[in-house]
Amino acid sequence: MDRDLVTIVIPAYNAEQCLCEGIESILNQTYRNLEIICVCDGCTDRTAEILLEYASKDPRMVVQIELENHGAAVSRNIGMNMAHGEWIAFWDADDLYEHNAIEELLRAAVEESADLACCYWEYFDDIPDRNRGIDNWLKKLYCSTYPIINTREELHHIMQLAMTVPCNKLIHKSLYTKDEVFFQDIPNVNDVYFSKVVAMSSYKMVYVDKVFYHYRSNRGRHTLSTERDTKKNYLFVAYHKIYEYIRQKEDNLPLLKSFYNDVITNLNIYLGDPGYDVLFDSLRNVYFEKWGMLGHEIPGKLSCINRAYYKNILDNNKNISLQDIYMQARVEFMRELSYKGCSVWGTGQMGKALLEEISKTDINIQHVFDSAQDKWGRQVCGFVVENFSEVHAEHIVITTPKFYDEIVKSIEERADHIYNLEQQIWLIPEEENV
Repeated sequence: MDRDLVTIVIPAYNAEQCLCEGIESILNQTYRNLEIICVCDGCTDRTAEILLEYASKDPRMVVQIELENHGAAVSRNIGMNMAHGEWIAFWDADDLYEHNAIEELLRAAVEESADLACCYWEYFDDIPDRNRGIDNWLKKLYCSTYPIINTREELHHIMQLAMTVPCNKLIHKSLYTKDEVFFQDIPNVNDVYFSKVVAMSSYKMVYVDKVFYHYRSNRGRHTLSTERDTKKNYLFVAYHKIYEYIRQKEDNLPLLKSFYNDVITNLNIYLGDPGYDVLFDSLRNVYFEKWGMLGHEIPGKLSCINRAYYKNILDNNKNISLQDIYMQARVEFMRELSYKGCSVWGTGQMGKALLEEISKTDINIQHVFDSAQDKWGRQVCGFVVENFSEVHAEHIVITTPKFYDEIVKSIEERADHIYNLEQQIWLIPEEENV
């Protein structure tokens, strides 16, 4: 492992304010066999001077000075073309990295014979990390072998297993030298295509369930990119490039399923943000048709939560709240399951709200159960709460995920199938035309 050269590519644009702290966290990596390529992207401050001073003291460091500002994507591509490493990482000039980041990522990749190793990241300045727990939970839900992911076996949700940031990845030469692997030259979200295609091109990914990368929010600073057209979000320009890549693949049916779900999930992420309406309109009026997402078979390829959101997009309902989308997804799952005969467990806040929505539909619920004995025999939204010990149920949907394991243990063998509702709404169908 110590013989493997690792290249770290660092694009930098007017980064003098935080540059020294970031560069030193890279130079002080416990793994020493590094090639550090710094691309000074048309800087007008002291960035080039600072980088050259570091390079004069450490022969592992190479500084490529570009006279014109090209943006982060072009800078990373320049650095990638210069790279000699068996492995490559793309780090940013103003962020911080744990000193053992390369060592642990490389060890995980080598031990698992993986060509892609990933870690987690978090903000380190005054913005709390809200997404890591959800992201980790979803990856475990999608892939039973997580943190080891055999890509060929997970194609129908491979895009959900790949984070879009490049800075959390250590990538083998067999991947980063492919012609189709590059950073897209667009003003923003220029790493989306790269990150997704690297994952789809890999044969095995491994996650190290630790935070190695600490991201500094820019808050008005521009350390990586130009000012070009920053008001427009190029998200679906990036996804169109991914779509073109997928269409050339022989195994594109499961990849397209993953793509359709990822597209809708990513629009959902921008709900409530400036520019959301523009993204919404472009997806509904342009890209749905371009990507073949208007066919009657599309809903059957989506998770319940994406199916609910998809229907709202078709209906031009921009003002739908995230809370309403979640509830529609829960009802959607109950509708699917009702044809097999389903029951609901839990009449707390969530269970009651779900039963209220179901009561407005033609969905048939066989039984309603609750752990609290004082609720037995009472009515909730028109449904009578029953004592489970007196009934055998086929399919039980648990609406209280916090107590899921405890409830499953109490049910034991008296139900044929038990479902965690909050997990089920995220699952992507494995079979075509489900």
